[in-house]
Order: sequence, then structure tokens, then C-alpha cells
Amino acid sequence: MRPYLNFLPLVLLTALAGCGGSPGGTSSAVTPSASRGAVAPESSAGDAICGFDAAGLPTFAAVGSDRKKWTVYRSKDEPLYDIPVAGASDSRPGAVSGKFVVGTYDLPDDTYGVLVATRGADGTVTVAAYPGYGLSACDGGRALLFDAAFDGDNPPRFLLNLATGAITPEPVPAGYEPVAMRGRFAVCVTNPSGGALVYDVDADTSVSLQAAEGSDGKVWANAVNSKGQALGLTFEGDRKDLRLWSASGVPGAPLDSVTGGYLDAGWLSDDARRLTYDKVVDGSATAYMQVGSVVSVLRTDAFALGSLRGLNPKGTIGFGLDSDLGANVAVSVSYR
Repeated sequence: MRPYLNFLPLVLLTALAGCGGSPGGTSSAVTPSASRGAVAPESSAGDAICGFDAAGLPTFAAVGSDRKKWTVYRSKDEPLYDIPVAGASDSRPGAVSGKFVVGTYDLPDDTYGVLVATRGADGTVTVAAYPGYGLSACDGGRALLFDAAFDGDNPPRFLLNLATGAITPEPVPAGYEPVAMRGRFAVCVTNPSGGALVYDVDADTSVSLQAAEGSDGKVWANAVNSKGQALGLTFEGDRKDLRLWSASGVPGAPLDSVTGGYLDAGWLSDDARRLTYDKVVDGSATAYMQVGSVVSVLRTDAFALGSLRGLNPKGTIGFGLDSDLGANVAVSVSYR
């Protein structure tokens, strides 16, 4: 089993520049706007990883063309420092989390594992290797790992303290795959049935995201905040409802619905007042941001915004795709 997983982003939404309207015909009193900032560098292993450094500033991590180093950037033409991964036959960063850069590596002898890089105040870069592990999710100073050599559907899980290097067993409920992490909470899904739960790594407790009465019982979620609340979808026939789950595990009333189209739950603020999601009807994609009970289409006249994801807790900085540049960029979002 290779230690690479396809990460489900905490936020994924699609927008068309200049689109208008709002779900259910609701008029908008708050209009988010966005402006382009730092540009992601090219990476030899797909898109550069976007994240926030210890100061909360947008940061990118990319793999060099020789696969022997990662480089952390403030922007495309502003490299900050290199992380050596010499000797690896393949490697890639998976998360920029505070002062840490976390990723995975393969060696020619089929040894593989997780790398954690830290840059000290004097500029010295320290790299720690954890062979035999794969990376499931990471946020803040912790990462959820799995036993990459395990031959089965439910590999043992572990919690890695990025600051101390301590690894402890983490009893994630059997049958669930952690796909995203926010603070102490991880979103776990089953594969391929679509069931989901929010797991508290500190308390070793989990809340199942139950479907609404009368639905087919299939629930999918990929956005969780630091309070353990989550966004997800319920399905009933051809109808899809976007809902907010609290610690009770019971979903609230639909925030938006679509029949015959597609909804993608996105990002959720810590106070649950701001959220993002994607709605596709008849092949047309529209991105929505909700502030309290006010729903607005995300617009921008500055550049062609193709996606917005990875927002900070306040929803004021994220990462979007600039189709003119063909690269991810840091996006400043304001509300007026």
C-alpha cells in the first residue's frame, strides 16, 4: 500500500466571474469580493500545496524538478527556503500547517514514510522521517497517520505530534477513512458507501452524520470547523440537500437544495455563520457564500476565479484558480 492518498480538500467550490443571482431567489445584502495575491509556483508533482504559515500568511510548497527537494514559497518568484529530500525516488508535500511542512516519500528500496520539516528562528531546516507510515490528514501541530504496510481495509491509525515527534495509537472507528482535519476534529468517510462521521482525536469520540428521515441514508461531508460542526449532503431520490450538522449528529434544515444537479459542501467558519459551497444546475457552476441567513454569489472583476478553497478560520484569505495565469493564487476575500 502506497502512503499517498487523494486528499479531499476542506473547501472546493467553483465560480464563474461575473455570475449573478442566489439560491431560491434570495436577494443578497452582502456581496463578497475577491482580489488576487501571491501566485503558486510550478511543481513537478501536480499542483503546489497551499496553506498558512505560523503567522497566518499564505504559503506554498512545491516539489523540485529533480525530486530531491521541496521549496516553500511566499509567491511564485519569492522562494523562502528549501527542504532536502535527497535519496527519495518519489516524494511530495501534503500539508503546510503552521510552522510545519508535512509530506510523504518513497525510497528506491521500497521504504516509504512521512516527512516533517520545521524551520527554526535561525533559518535552519530540520527534517524528521517516520518510515512505514502514510499521511491521512493534518492540521495545526498534529497529523493523522496510518500503517502503510498494513494489508487490509482498516489499517491501524496513529496521531503524530509534529512538535515533539511523539506517535500514539489513535483508535479511529473501523471502516472509516480520515480525509480532512480541522483542529481536534477529523472528518472520516467510508469507502465507497459514503457514510461519514466527525471524530474527536482528543476525546476519542465520534458523531455519526445521520441522514434526514425519509432519505436513502447516504451522507457525504468534507467540511468541519474547530467546534466539530460539519457541512454535508443528504440524498433523497434525485434531490440533494446541503445541511449543517451539530454535535448531536442530527442535520439541520436544508440550507440549499438541488434536483437533478450537484451540490458540493465546502468550507465552514468556526462560528458557523460563514460557509461556502458549489451548486451545479444544467451544467452551469455557481459558487455561493453564506453569511448568516444572507446568501451571495461570489463574484470578482479582478480575475477569472475558477475555485476557492482552504480558507482561514475567518474566511478572509483562501486559494483560488486564476484561469488567466493557469495557476493557484492566494485570494483575499472581503464582505461589504
